[in-house]
Amino acid sequence: MAAETGYASLDGGEIYFEVTGSGTTLVCVHGGLVDCRMWEEQYFYFAQYFRVVRYDLRGFGRSDSPQAPFHPHVDLKVLLDFLGVDRAYIMGQSMGGGVSIDFALEFPNMVDGLILAGPSVHGFSYSEEFLAKGIELFSAALKKGEEEGIKRLFQDPYWSYTLPSPKMGPLRSRIREMATHFFRRFRWDPGWMQPASPLAIERLAEIKMPVLLVTAERDHPENRRATDRLQKEIIGAGKLEIPKVGHMMNMEDSDKFNAGVFDFLSYLEERGKGG
Repeated sequence: MAAETGYASLDGGEIYFEVTGSGTTLVCVHGGLVDCRMWEEQYFYFAQYFRVVRYDLRGFGRSDSPQAPFHPHVDLKVLLDFLGVDRAYIMGQSMGGGVSIDFALEFPNMVDGLILAGPSVHGFSYSEEFLAKGIELFSAALKKGEEEGIKRLFQDPYWSYTLPSPKMGPLRSRIREMATHFFRRFRWDPGWMQPASPLAIERLAEIKMPVLLVTAERDHPENRRATDRLQKEIIGAGKLEIPKVGHMMNMEDSDKFNAGVFDFLSYLEERGKGG
């Protein structure tokens, strides 16, 4: 299937994107440490039914690194304006879920539906250990380079929730490749990624569009707790639980993930057509 690739200009750089398929637009927003390649199994599957956009956030993949504080959700707005997209379904995983929530809060008229897979939530009260381990990993990679970052990610048992099973060698290799690329270029302050204001956790009741929350059995309890908070405060939010997988649920069990998301989007498409 033919795909369009290119770069959209931002203040202070460019972001890389890929587009394929036709129909209603579905935008895929990747998680931390990786890039848009994490959506490989979704990009081509959903392109059979939708126009699918995936892109590398600023500082990740083939996009330029930030030189100053920026708002990732505003970058997404710039990209969609560049592509001529007025409305879309937005699907975000982990960090990308946090960006998607912020985008939905700031630009609600552009979002017809949200799919949030193990999403972060800006302003949520995560445990001290959860936050400290993330800071430790980023600091080690920043100070000692990509080899130290990869070593800690793959050898510290703590991070097992975010990696596919050792039996899934090709998927682990793909994550290693993406994370190595990220750590190699990582020379900027993660604090430069600015959330929407007020913080999302204070505004969840404002989310009125349809929402599907996707959780994984082996995900970190803090991620699952954040998702529970979203389900509690977003009226009508649906929930899909994927067993036996961790944080990268869309990669580890793409069949169940794709089927659940497809059912959700199919319902929205039919409802939008008056079905």
